[in-house]
Amino acid sequence: MSDCTKVHVQFGTSGHRGIIGDTFTTAHVDAIVYAVVQIIRKKAWPKHVIVGYDCRTGNSGKTGYAMQVATRLIQAGLRVQVSDQPVPTPVVSDTIRAQGAGLGIMLTASHNPPQYNGLKINVANGAPAPAALTTDIQTIANTAPSQAPVLPVDGQTVSFVEAFAHRLVSAINDRFGRPKIAGPIVVDHRHGTSAQTWRALGAALGLDIIHCHAEPRSDFGGLDPNPVSESVLATVGDTVRAAGAIFGVAHDPDADRFAIVDADGVACSPEQICIIIAQYWVNHGHGLAGVATTVASSGLVQAFCQYHGCAYYETAVGFKHFSPVFECEQAGTVFAVESSGGVSASWHTYEKCGFLPAVLMAVIVGNTGQSVAQHRDTLSRYGSFFFRETAITVSDDQKQRIASGDNLTHVLSVLGKHGAVNRVDGIKVSLDNGWVLWRCSGTEPVVRVYSEGHTANQVSQWLQAIVPALQQ
Repeated sequence: MSDCTKVHVQFGTSGHRGIIGDTFTTAHVDAIVYAVVQIIRKKAWPKHVIVGYDCRTGNSGKTGYAMQVATRLIQAGLRVQVSDQPVPTPVVSDTIRAQGAGLGIMLTASHNPPQYNGLKINVANGAPAPAALTTDIQTIANTAPSQAPVLPVDGQTVSFVEAFAHRLVSAINDRFGRPKIAGPIVVDHRHGTSAQTWRALGAALGLDIIHCHAEPRSDFGGLDPNPVSESVLATVGDTVRAAGAIFGVAHDPDADRFAIVDADGVACSPEQICIIIAQYWVNHGHGLAGVATTVASSGLVQAFCQYHGCAYYETAVGFKHFSPVFECEQAGTVFAVESSGGVSASWHTYEKCGFLPAVLMAVIVGNTGQSVAQHRDTLSRYGSFFFRETAITVSDDQKQRIASGDNLTHVLSVLGKHGAVNRVDGIKVSLDNGWVLWRCSGTEPVVRVYSEGHTANQVSQWLQAIVPALQQ
């Protein structure tokens, strides 16, 4: 046996991810868990860990990754609770805080295809682990000693879902009284982990739900696991119209992301949904401290904050960056939103949650008697915003050149007249009545490109110019 695992652990925006059997193996899992144990001991955190997993190949069962994690932790003298079923990330996150655990480990690759798996770390407040912590984990993991194969065990498993649903419904009731609930709604689970949680929420709220693709499957039934993709939104829209539902929601495999379409099948952006919720919050006399978002999100958020005189927070991409904002604000609620489909509130979990925005939209439609589309129409008071995101596959050399900014002069030349260049996360360039941003994925051979302007044609022209320039 060698002295170290000789694997490469690399944390991106949200955990370590890789291809199952290649860049994600039992050795990667062992190395990360070893690092986590060393840090818990060093920092004297509570020796209690929550473990969850999605339905990807290899996660479940006595010899699965989840039990591998649990066994290593138990061998290190920690108390461990493992989910008894594939479970959403926000359920694990919320359970960490509710149980007073030191941290949680979630086996998932989020919206990535089924050949990928990953491992996320959430800390005691439920938030994604901050960069300083994941850097420490990565450093220790990449020099971790090899370990003997773990023996199959009958680990203790616990159901987290019912308690999560109870806490979420109680939080909503505390703030709105017993809300009216409109329905039915369509929920497309994409063969991920969200169905059981929605059944619990539906029963608690009296919400009529039309479930689609509810059975958890390791291959996601061949469906696209990214809920904000155009093909997914079109499919959900067709189902909503056929069922006469008030709106539809889709999730990724671990249900931390969401996408909503209205009764006519028209998609709403995550920022639009967040601002509809924040606007309703303000209109009903609740204190709003502000809204947090990222450099890759729509200017609608900043325009709303300016209009209502509340704080606007802009961070690097990654929900982990919102945690300090949630914790420091005592004057009222903070909502947070990412353009990739993540929303939460300071009185809920500090991790993005696909359930919260959808439940709140059912409450808002029920309480007001106005449709999702009618609420979206009210956002025109804040201005016109056309936002698009795309992704391009690149070689390692291209990715390195783009990340370092070696080709920045060339890319700027194709954009023509421009303003400030922001390098908080990736490279964001201010343009006339808009902006473009490109940033490299930390775990995939991908560059994500974002743009927003006052017209759809303007945004299309910018993307048509910049994508080929980045690939050169």
